[in-house]
Amino acid sequence: MTPKSPFLSDRVPVCPSDLLAKAKSRPTPRVAIVNAGAALPMLAARQATRAGIMTPVFVGDPVAIQIEAAALNWNISSFDIVQAADETTAANAAAALCGAGNADVLMKGQLHTDVFLKGALARDSGLRTGKRLVHIFHITHPDGGQPILISDAAVNVAPNLETRQDATRAVVDLLHKLGTKT
Repeated sequence: MTPKSPFLSDRVPVCPSDLLAKAKSRPTPRVAIVNAGAALPMLAARQATRAGIMTPVFVGDPVAIQIEAAALNWNISSFDIVQAADETTAANAAAALCGAGNADVLMKGQLHTDVFLKGALARDSGLRTGKRLVHIFHITHPDGGQPILISDAAVNVAPNLETRQDATRAVVDLLHKLGTKT
């Protein structure tokens, strides 16, 4: 038997109420879920849809998507399903939906991260902005308090000075959007 890691918690993750309130105060985005036919992305989509913070656009194998929705007893007939045969096709199709303005947010479902990012960063996806891609973790302690934001622990893992400056700007911009003034 493997001993429990001191770095893992049995606590159930909970979305901070202030973040949920901010999300609810904004227009509901259309979220293109790449390779949506798996348990975790489908559960996340159902929870976010029920919370009123997402309108899902399912991208992937329609049969797998329907099976996962049925497993949750969730009727998804009012939502769009875009057929894609494999994870590469799904990543490209979902990114193109966002690039064309037919979805507002690109969400990673059940697929490899490199495939997801390749689809998002493809020249023809329409998502390139001229800014550097920066990854930001938003971490909140379960007992409350100020969040911790960590940039580039996954995308720019060995940043040069210019990349660090871009990442810092992105974190500050996000903090401002979340209500932190200084």
